[in-house]
Amino acid sequence: MKREFAAYPLFVKDPFFSIWADCEEINENHPIFWAGNKKILNGYVQAEDQKLVFLGEGDGSFTQTYIRTEGFVTECAFTSELLDLTVQFVSPLFLDDLTVLSCPVCYLKYDAVWKRPVKDASICFEAEERICYNTAYS
Repeated sequence: MKREFAAYPLFVKDPFFSIWADCEEINENHPIFWAGNKKILNGYVQAEDQKLVFLGEGDGSFTQTYIRTEGFVTECAFTSELLDLTVQFVSPLFLDDLTVLSCPVCYLKYDAVWKRPVKDASICFEAEERICYNTAYS
């Protein structure tokens, strides 16, 4: 697959809140701030004593099937023996709606399609406190 971008935008609201994936598969490394320092974000599915990582570093990762950026959305798809997962990172930057533009919010949307019934499954998203800082410490 030919790489389309130097980095993929995940959550981009302004220069102080700008988080990117600098690798082709977003579950092989933690995202970064636009200046290059790590922003520890973890996304995973916990089911049947398995932890399947779709964002950040970790063992037991999903297999990423595609990534694409269009407009204000970066969409990634993943597969495993348990489920198929599609994740969208949405950064609403509509220049014609100043209320939405000025709101310091980005969204993570997901769609999970289970391949078989499972018990006690959860989709988790964790953000370390350094996501709030624009300083370059690792």
